[in-house]
Amino acid sequence: MKQKLIILIIILGTIFQILTWTSGHNWGGDFSAYIMQAISITEGNVEKFVELNDQTKKFSSIPVGPVTYPWGLPLLLSTVYTFFGFDIVIFKSAILIFFFSFLILLWFLFEKKLSLFERLIFVSLFAFNPFLLKFGDSILSDIPFLFFSTLSIFILFKLQDLRSIKSTIFLSIILGLSFAIGLSLRTNGIFLPLTYMGILCLIFLKKNFKFFNIFHINLGSFNYISKKFQTILVLFTLLIFLIPSYLIFLIFPNPQDVHVNFLNKINLKDIGTNIIYYAYIIKDFYGPHFIGIILHLISIPFIIIGFLKKWQSSTVILLYLFLTLSLYILWPFRQGLRFILPIFPFYIYFFLIGLRTFSNINKKLICLFFVTTFILIGCFNIIENFKNNFKLNIGPYTAESKEMFKFLNNNVLENETVIFRKPRVMRLFTKKDSVFYNNINDFKLRDWFVVDKKNVIIPISERNKLFDQYPVNKNFENSQFIIFKFQ
Repeated sequence: MKQKLIILIIILGTIFQILTWTSGHNWGGDFSAYIMQAISITEGNVEKFVELNDQTKKFSSIPVGPVTYPWGLPLLLSTVYTFFGFDIVIFKSAILIFFFSFLILLWFLFEKKLSLFERLIFVSLFAFNPFLLKFGDSILSDIPFLFFSTLSIFILFKLQDLRSIKSTIFLSIILGLSFAIGLSLRTNGIFLPLTYMGILCLIFLKKNFKFFNIFHINLGSFNYISKKFQTILVLFTLLIFLIPSYLIFLIFPNPQDVHVNFLNKINLKDIGTNIIYYAYIIKDFYGPHFIGIILHLISIPFIIIGFLKKWQSSTVILLYLFLTLSLYILWPFRQGLRFILPIFPFYIYFFLIGLRTFSNINKKLICLFFVTTFILIGCFNIIENFKNNFKLNIGPYTAESKEMFKFLNNNVLENETVIFRKPRVMRLFTKKDSVFYNNINDFKLRDWFVVDKKNVIIPISERNKLFDQYPVNKNFENSQFIIFKFQ
């Protein structure tokens, strides 16, 4: 009965995800860069894409993202693009596969540590999660990475059990591939093999120093094999990770900034601010506005209790959480909830363990309260989506945006540049060079200037000063955009 129920939960969660989609996309520039990278792979002009994106970054007032993102998601999207062309809904469907697979994986993740009821709640909290459902409407690498990061930790769990030599070798192969794909999707995927290396180091330290016996960690699968074969198997796993990672690095340009300079910006004030920020931003996982705050506050005591109960037997989790959270606490730029999504399977695990302090009835009531709240928020969002005819009121797919893009496509010459607040989106939809300026002193390229009335970057008074110095003609206007051409 419960197996049928989990199938129903996963299917319903997937349906909720699809019904939360819109037919377009928001203005976020990252999605456009991923798609342009994918198209450049398919059309064989990767170097040209890198050159143009580098120009956009260099000539804009501020950097508008890296020159290239990791190539894992573009490689996936390029396959989709080859068969279906530029279809935003099909791209979302590719991301959906990983969301669906992630839900299945969650059912098995803590198979021996959670009861059947707790596992049902565990999967439900992700299947109907308000943030994940909304987030699925975006073309980003976070959901695929969430799957492969969780898969890697799941395999590390499995390697702690006693297994046959064949299954140990098979799991080691899958682990190495999962590491490689994780790194190809996000640079912090490097923490996955580092977690593996950390486990091996702890096992060595446990054998030589009594202090480290507080950590309950052991690769039980290795007990069947000699130390020599253990070493070979570890190296084999790392080779499976390193070879495809190196090939991707070798084949595709990778001019991402090496953020070594950020170390000079680290200070205690920023570290303290980041700790408070990420502790607060977790509320978004539970829902919008005050609902998220209330559920977040309710969950905190139970997460602390769960952590205190299980930290000694959760060494794999602790290593991965430590590496991931350390990066974002030290990083001087705050990235939002999506960057710490990989910690949530373990965060919610501690929450469910903490709830065991209640009686069975009260525990079930609290769990059902959380899930019911998530479902109601999801239903509300779906109803709103139906009312809007599955269309966003903002973004490059609105009627006003399409009209603006059409005008630029028909009038901008090949050697001219469009100044716009979202230059990467502009290039994706018009194939015209574009830059971002937020200061009139930066207007060194002066061909076309698109003003978004709903998102005014340069105030009218400043804009008039610019036009006094460099006269323009107004060539286009609709309810949202004005297009000026410098004389």
